[in-house]
Amino acid sequence: MGIALVEGVYAKDPSVAPSTPPGSGDSSQVKKPLNSPQEEVEHLFQYLQKSGCRFNRNGNWYSSEKAVDHLRRKYAYLVKKGIFTTAESFIDKGASASSMSGTPYQVQCDSLPPTPSGPWLTAELKRYRLAHP
Repeated sequence: MGIALVEGVYAKDPSVAPSTPPGSGDSSQVKKPLNSPQEEVEHLFQYLQKSGCRFNRNGNWYSSEKAVDHLRRKYAYLVKKGIFTTAESFIDKGASASSMSGTPYQVQCDSLPPTPSGPWLTAELKRYRLAHP
């Protein structure tokens, strides 16, 4: 499977690439959800896993599957603590940076440059909401 640049975001499968480049809008500018926040976060997990891209956390690269496992644990913690309210809150508080070191997470597809995970996930959230009104 080849890699594709779709509107500024790299993905191995262009059908899962967001329609908005990372960084083109912060999470406060994302269209308001009609789907439940839990459904949206689950979609983001599936999107990351299917992307086949690597995920950098605290200087180490992990497979998309291991990244999703880690992010699911963070999601469960945020839900338990009552911190999770929206998909944006999950991206901002759980999927953008290490809660231990503060180091931003990154996503890298094949040999292309890494991109911060927050804008990468936010772009996909925006695309998902537009496709699922």
